[in-house]
Amino acid sequence: MKHILRHDIFPPLEVHDNSLWIFILLVIAGVSVISIVWIWLLKRYRFNKDRNFKNYLKILKKCDLTQARASAYSISYYGRLLAQSEEENFLLESLIAELEFYKYKKNTPELSLELKEQFFIFVDKIESKYV
Repeated sequence: MKHILRHDIFPPLEVHDNSLWIFILLVIAGVSVISIVWIWLLKRYRFNKDRNFKNYLKILKKCDLTQARASAYSISYYGRLLAQSEEENFLLESLIAELEFYKYKKNTPELSLELKEQFFIFVDKIESKYV
């Protein structure tokens, strides 16, 4: 058999492959974008949380104490959202225990002066914390 030279077959060439570096760069960019979005969402949530507390406090301050039943429900609901410390929870629980009488009746008498004073003490305590 004769040895035939073929000139159309070339030796393998070295190909520079940067795909690993491109992959690492894309992973770093993706993680950084996700972390930036996460931090932005956390800051936005915390800001909205503070704004909600201020809105809840405004609702409590505007609560019409002449309508005992409606005010008892709103004080119970928004008070639980606002009270966070032990002292605030204690004030709120004592207030809610007094308001139970006004909640489940169709015709209720007006709130007593002691109950109104307890409510104003609670609102002042919350207001000193948030405002």
